[in-house]
Amino acid sequence: MSRKPPGTLGVALILSRVGLRRSINRTTSRMSVGKKSPRSGTARKSSRSLPILIIFGGIFLLNGVFVSGQLLTNLTDQITNVAYERRGEEVPEDSNWDISILPTAGDWPVDEEVADAVGVALGMLLFVLTVALCFMSLGLQNPELGQTHWSMEWLFSFPIRANGVFLAKIGEYGLVNFFGWFMYLPLLFVPFFASGFGWWSAPMAFLGALYANLLVGCFRLLAEVWLRKRFSPARVKNFQALSTVAGMVALMMAFFVALRPEVPAWFTVAALDAPFAVVGLPPAAPLLWVYSAWAPLVLVVFLAVIADQTVRAAARLVRTGLITTGGNYVGVRTAPGAAPLPSTDTGRLRGVLGKEVRLLMRDRNFMVQTLVLPLVMIGIQLVVNPSFANGNMSGPQGAVWAFGLGAYVLMFGAIGVLAVERKSLWLLYTFPKPIDRIIREKVVIWGVVGSVYVIGVLALLWRPDADSGVSVWISPLLALYGIWLYAFIGAGLGTLGTDPFADDEQKRVRPEWALLFFMLCGFFGWAIYEDSLWTKLVLVTLTTLVGYAVWVKVAERLPLLLDPTAMPPPRIGMADGLIAVLVFFMFMSLAVALFTFGFKIEGADAIPPAYALAALITIALTLYMYWRMKLPNLFRSLGIAPDPKILTSVPMGVAAGLCTSLLGIVVLVVLKLSGALDNLPEPEMVPNLENGLGGIWKFALLTVVAAPLCEEFLFRGVLYRGMRATLGVKASIICSAALFAFVHPPLGFVPIFALGVATALLYEKTGSLWASMAAHATHNGVIVALAALGQTFAS
Repeated sequence: MSRKPPGTLGVALILSRVGLRRSINRTTSRMSVGKKSPRSGTARKSSRSLPILIIFGGIFLLNGVFVSGQLLTNLTDQITNVAYERRGEEVPEDSNWDISILPTAGDWPVDEEVADAVGVALGMLLFVLTVALCFMSLGLQNPELGQTHWSMEWLFSFPIRANGVFLAKIGEYGLVNFFGWFMYLPLLFVPFFASGFGWWSAPMAFLGALYANLLVGCFRLLAEVWLRKRFSPARVKNFQALSTVAGMVALMMAFFVALRPEVPAWFTVAALDAPFAVVGLPPAAPLLWVYSAWAPLVLVVFLAVIADQTVRAAARLVRTGLITTGGNYVGVRTAPGAAPLPSTDTGRLRGVLGKEVRLLMRDRNFMVQTLVLPLVMIGIQLVVNPSFANGNMSGPQGAVWAFGLGAYVLMFGAIGVLAVERKSLWLLYTFPKPIDRIIREKVVIWGVVGSVYVIGVLALLWRPDADSGVSVWISPLLALYGIWLYAFIGAGLGTLGTDPFADDEQKRVRPEWALLFFMLCGFFGWAIYEDSLWTKLVLVTLTTLVGYAVWVKVAERLPLLLDPTAMPPPRIGMADGLIAVLVFFMFMSLAVALFTFGFKIEGADAIPPAYALAALITIALTLYMYWRMKLPNLFRSLGIAPDPKILTSVPMGVAAGLCTSLLGIVVLVVLKLSGALDNLPEPEMVPNLENGLGGIWKFALLTVVAAPLCEEFLFRGVLYRGMRATLGVKASIICSAALFAFVHPPLGFVPIFALGVATALLYEKTGSLWASMAAHATHNGVIVALAALGQTFAS
């Protein structure tokens, strides 16, 4: 009995599921590893993308809500001030908002003119954002557009009309536009919530974002069909490059308005003068939900009409077939005896380096993404940001901009130095030169390119004063050093994340490694911008060690790279500990912002919950990573298994903690007598007793309970254990203790270093973290008790 062939709706569902699964596979790089498969082929190397992508996705959404909340606050305040100034009236005291991440539900301005103008302003932003996403859907987000194969041939094998196929593709494009979801959801959620819809704003924002993504899908479908029917692949790639530039220009314009501390005055005036009909345009129509209960019907009508016309137009384009003369499958050939095609000779660059340059020059879309877009970003800033053109970006701010632009180049270039080799990778193993050396030679090209951008931006922005001392050179020198350091870090992470057996170019470098590179770049930007020389030293030291440790892992993996099943033996590596420490600091800063701005917990009270949240996330991610790696004896390897000798090891830890705390007291007394502590500001995170003992007890829980658990897990269980496998016992004890002391205030370096040495020795002797945690808790407990007694006597 034969099954009934699927109808139009069935095919639409099939294609949407296929498209969604394909996009998820590209993003997560085969997350189903470890599950039983009906196929009997050789197992593949595993990846661990899903939890990391979920965490980063949550961070991006949270940050988007924060930015949207600040944008709505700024828009409302500035439009209110301008509106009342035009009327010749005084601004009411309660008209200005004071919100953090979310406004209070129902806080939309009562003044009708202001409410309409804010809606128009958001509508204009949605319009520009939609234009940007439409062009980017053809450029950055569509690497297959300029390729000669086209899946439409397979799609038309379904027993339905062309209209059904195209309708299914619109649904697929709308569902899998992840960048669109991250842009639209926060921008719609915040005004809905502020208008009094409460937590119903979440599903409303989801429906509004789905509508907007489907509009972008309509544009993408029609543009793809038209381009592929009318132009050759070379011309399509040229159009892709132009689309990438146009999309990034529009996106930068939207970001320029949304991310500035103050909304530009011209934008505020335009919002007041523009007609309210702007909100009724299709890209801005989801905002109508704020003003009318009929908005869902308007969205359905808009989407139905636009999708219907898109499908009809696409069907007309293919009414005579998919392939036409002069279309997508026709190449450029030279007749016998004709002049040869233009040479792509790269001069003195030969071999692998010459090939790297030729690849960059031939792929126009990739070249535009890598080399042209940074120039476009700078050009936009020169036009819209007066501080750029006036040379007022000297010092750390300009250096951060220079480093960020160079890091953007590395994101597309250095991280893919191994992935671009594709099926010729095996040839590199036949060269009379180690493959890791070949990769490092390729990295030099990207280091030079990134340095050119850094030097160019510094020449444009950096204006040191005539009487500036030597310290003014620290930031630009750090930016240059950071580009070369991150060229090697990016290449190392890209090598670790490259799957040489992936047929799809988008799956060749796993996305979690690119996200990790992006995060590490943020840390170095912090190092450049930070005023404290100590903090600069800590961050630069940590990231430099990360670069070294990453290449240790690269050296372990490269000999097994072309074996589809072989992986280095699972073990705790030095890079794991360093990256875990940096990840913890990142989550800590985000958690502090969440509790301070989101939950309005101010001062020292935000530190304990932020520390606990960051510690839980970091430890959970680390344990999950090692569990997926199938690390033998996971809990015993990390030192957190039950200790049969705990009755003897814990007293040893308490004794070690008492000794190191005594050393800390001695150092504190010496510093006090020498006057070194007289002019130091009071640490913000240390509470006082003005409001009773509640503050000091919270601080005690943080330092005596949370800190020993988290820091011993990171610095001894992961970092020291990873160093030990590379550097040996003695060097690992000293290095891990030094890093442990580095991340604490500089005045406490000596006792904290001693504590790090003691806890590492305890861990080495017992193989368990319980003794180390006891030593850490005892040390901190003594210091906190003395601080409490000191504040009591002082009061």
